[in-house]
Amino acid sequence: MSVATKPTLRFLYPAAGDFASILGMDDWEAQMYKDVYDATTAANMWETMRSTDTESFMFHAGPWVNEIHKHMKLLDTHSGCSYGITLRNVEMVAKQGWEAYVDAKVVAYEKRLEREREEAAIQGKPWSMPQAVIDAAAAYNAATAARDRADTEEAALNAARLSRRSE
Repeated sequence: MSVATKPTLRFLYPAAGDFASILGMDDWEAQMYKDVYDATTAANMWETMRSTDTESFMFHAGPWVNEIHKHMKLLDTHSGCSYGITLRNVEMVAKQGWEAYVDAKVVAYEKRLEREREEAAIQGKPWSMPQAVIDAAAAYNAATAARDRADTEEAALNAARLSRRSE
């Protein structure tokens, strides 16, 4: 007996570090997270980030964070709050992995969309799925169809090869 699961927007796994492709993340947020993600990679600090137990990136995280700072391009654009949130998000990637991080972001985005839909219904206003979701679904469907066509063509070629060998 299979258990039916609720379909989610989680049909895409953006490449690791591709924050801009996470549905519901705005451009500025994605740029900040990408900057720290890339800086953590350049500083070779993923293992340190994974094992840290710092309570605050804003006030004191240890000298290892300075190594990340050296590689950040957007460091001067942060407020204390945005800096702390950004490092905390990259820490989450380090500790839980990229796919778990994206899953958490998508769940939060789905909840936000559901609240918006419910609020629109209560107010008697129309609501529709955001264009970004529609576009991502269309891209996913097109990629899936292309993979299916390629798999079908490859299977047909393999079958033809096998039938020629047996003759």
